[in-house]
Amino acid sequence: MKKALLTTTLFLASCGGYTALYQPEQETQVTVGTIQMESAARNVGERRVAQRVNQRLRRMFTGTDQAYRLDVNIDESTSTLAVRRDATVARAQLSLDGDINLYQTDKADPVFSTTVTASAAYNSENTPYSTESGKTFARQQAADALADEIARVVWLALREQKQE
Repeated sequence: MKKALLTTTLFLASCGGYTALYQPEQETQVTVGTIQMESAARNVGERRVAQRVNQRLRRMFTGTDQAYRLDVNIDESTSTLAVRRDATVARAQLSLDGDINLYQTDKADPVFSTTVTASAAYNSENTPYSTESGKTFARQQAADALADEIARVVWLALREQKQE
């Protein structure tokens, strides 16, 4: 027991200097500006994607002295992955495309722009509730993956900008 405790303590102490590749320096702060779906006429589940991405990014990008503003437009699409013999959809894929614009707070033109994509698959069942439940879960998974990918891309862009 003592050896395990000592080993764990030494391991944790040795990890003190670890810095993630995409983690910014402390003085670089990003505030999350607008995150919205491409079309305002979407249903409630699709609007929740923007809310979920917004909440996740706000947890990642915190600070009071913001030097950058991040705006994201999200577009959702669905494609067929598998078809049954009776020509109905058996499996589908939900894709989220996020158009990213990173602005410096004192400039009108974006410093960095790109498009990031995340997707998740779901089964089309014989009962509508099961299909909608699967689609909702796929939306949540794709939204979380999109937010994580946006964070990675933004941190890497900021790191490259600092090195120039």
